[in-house]
Amino acid sequence: VFERFELLPIACKLWWSEQRGMPAVVRFKPTVLPNDRWGLEGGNQVDVLLVYLLNVEGFNTKLPKHTQDEIQLGEHGSLAHWPHYKTTLQNPPEVTSYTMRQVSLLSALGEHAVMSH
Repeated sequence: VFERFELLPIACKLWWSEQRGMPAVVRFKPTVLPNDRWGLEGGNQVDVLLVYLLNVEGFNTKLPKHTQDEIQLGEHGSLAHWPHYKTTLQNPPEVTSYTMRQVSLLSALGEHAVMSH
């Protein structure tokens, strides 16, 4: 729904942030293109805040030691796949579920990303 040429600068900003170990957050105001399928007239601008999920070392080092230790356990810990939890079978035998700890940690990472922007 946006001009393609607007995407390259956004991708570059995300990459730049990731390379520096920072949260990948970009705020931009593109002009919406007309789209009959979705009933969009186009021409108006929208305010977009894009948060790309990354493992941010600056966030991880601020976590309590016991949480850092759990992340370091990798596949064998309760935070396996952090922060890219599996969409299915993260916590078998449940097909689609996350623990309160997993959700809270993702929420804190999202807050850190936005507040750091």
